[in-house]
Amino acid sequence: MTNKEWYIIYIGNPKKVEAVRTAFHDINMQDFTLWTPTQEVIQKDANGNIKSITRPMFPGYLFVNFLYTGNSIEDALYDLKAGFLLKGPGGTVPTNVTDEQIEMIKQLEKVRVEEGITNTTVAIGSFVELTNGPFIGVRGIVVGTRKGKVIVELVIFGRMVSVEVDEKHLNYVPSESELEQSKKEILKQRIKKVMDKT
Repeated sequence: MTNKEWYIIYIGNPKKVEAVRTAFHDINMQDFTLWTPTQEVIQKDANGNIKSITRPMFPGYLFVNFLYTGNSIEDALYDLKAGFLLKGPGGTVPTNVTDEQIEMIKQLEKVRVEEGITNTTVAIGSFVELTNGPFIGVRGIVVGTRKGKVIVELVIFGRMVSVEVDEKHLNYVPSESELEQSKKEILKQRIKKVMDKT
């Protein structure tokens, strides 16, 4: 590889950003960019009061643009307990994020997200598509509700992820044959998760 690319570091705690910066300096790498994508969120509380906050789109994750040349940065991150670069299942090298994906995230940063108090009426087991937030366009299955939010399970890069969203940010998807396979994959992942715990 001769060009810088985007990667993702799992840091868990946002206070570790400076430790990540130190890790890059420790291996004498100066040409890097750290980025935490954020969104403006408009919230409405139970009393009808509206406030605007800025929050990370991917809590616990830090995007970094640099030229990956080997394990030296991974070793430095490990030594400082700063986090680790994300890899695909069974992968030995970090998975890069494409320029198209980065551009999509930058466009999402410009979108104001509205969150309100909602009483959900969605049926558990419904197949839905997300219409807002970082997973816009991704389809999943409704598995429950919590505090006025709908809990949806998605399969992203072969892994099951649960997200909480407002019902107004969901589109119901008809149960067509091409969607049944996705539904089965999510259910399979749920069953595997249960079996792994036993």
